Amino acid sequence: MKVYKRTENGVTTNVSIREGLAEVERADREFDTLGIRSRSSKGSTHFIEYGDGRKVLFELTEVPDVKLTDAMKDTLRKLNSGEVVFADASTWRALERRGLITANTAPWEPMQGTRCLYMLTDAGREAAAGTTPVEDAPQEHTAPKPVTPKGRKCLEYVRRAGRPVPLAELSKAGFNGNTVNSIDGCLRFRPEPYIQRTPAGYVLSDLGRRELSR
Repeated sequence: MKVYKRTENGVTTNVSIREGLAEVERADREFDTLGIRSRSSKGSTHFIEYGDGRKVLFELTEVPDVKLTDAMKDTLRKLNSGEVVFADASTWRALERRGLITANTAPWEPMQGTRCLYMLTDAGREAAAGTTPVEDAPQEHTAPKPVTPKGRKCLEYVRRAGRPVPLAELSKAGFNGNTVNSIDGCLRFRPEPYIQRTPAGYVLSDLGRRELSR
């Protein structure tokens, strides 16, 4: 299967073709709004230089199209439901090579080096939709899932920023994958997210603004 290899300032992750093209098209569509310094394409390779200094290169690449193992399915299911996931390194690498998860790294503490935060890509969420056992399938709800205290702090951080906040920045600020998953609408039983993911980062949704005005 084909995915885009996305390299931002030397850090490379695999993203689905849909996600890659969405970021490229948004850069073209909102060139001035996003403060794009330069934008170029050659065939299926695309380059974006943002006004904040980020340089992003998209290269189309082929990854092994192998069947999902039980461990891979279980990992996707747990990520999709916001659970804490403990999996071996080979499982994470296999999912990342397939473009089903993306690894976002951010400096943590000098003595602790770099921490890695895995999140589902759009392709990963689609794949996860078919991995939930019937007996474990969440029930549909008509009301949004309540925000945890940590989730509210994350919402407040995004509001204070007043701009799209990249996942790596949220990670550096102390908000892990489970916290972000709990408010970004990736859980299939939540009808509306509190924050929305854009190519430039996370922004508050209308529901998120209403939550913070309480």
